[in-house]
Amino acid sequence: MERMEEKVPGAKYDPLQYFLSDSNRDWHHVNDQAAEDADKLLGGKEDGALFIDESGIPKKGKMSVGISRQWCGQLGKTDNCQVAVFATLGYGRFSTPIDCRLYLPKSWTDDKERCLKAKIPADKIVFQTKHEQALDMVFHARKNGVRFNRVGCDGFYGSNPQFLRKLDDNDEKFMADVHKDQIIYIKDPNPVVPKAKSNKGKRPSKLKAQEQGVRVDKWVKQQPDNA
Repeated sequence: MERMEEKVPGAKYDPLQYFLSDSNRDWHHVNDQAAEDADKLLGGKEDGALFIDESGIPKKGKMSVGISRQWCGQLGKTDNCQVAVFATLGYGRFSTPIDCRLYLPKSWTDDKERCLKAKIPADKIVFQTKHEQALDMVFHARKNGVRFNRVGCDGFYGSNPQFLRKLDDNDEKFMADVHKDQIIYIKDPNPVVPKAKSNKGKRPSKLKAQEQGVRVDKWVKQQPDNA
């Protein structure tokens, strides 16, 4: 904000401070306008995509909204930072962010008093995973008429079956990285909850695959060179 005040003719510190910190404004309208403008330049391309990724912003202290010890991509390690999930419209070597969501860890959403003190609106104190935030942005972009042929994401999102199924259920094409140790199934694993072997102890509650899985890197090595 201070850099904006230095560069923008006629800008004053106090109105900018009020606008960013205390004014009752809905940023979604500005965000949607930016997405609409970006679509005019980058939307509708044959190889166009909406890319999902997150970015960590290193920070000190405990007061910044969403700050926590968590994975920070900028630093390549777990450290004190804020994290936001971004949706970027792009094709070829051109791209621009069109949406974002600040990630609030459970240490924040479980502490309503802390959230209110940091000026988080009461109706926004709700925990969402990064995958849920990413899906919100994909579907919001579609609702607003942003044109892209597929969703692209890295292994953090590609390793989450619920995320990928939700995209598939909504007829979204996607290209997602997977980690080399991810287990895949050549046949339908038909997961079921096993029957209890006795009346003693805790009853089974987790689904168990009925087919043998294989690591994705092992499966790749088994493919012929022309595959």
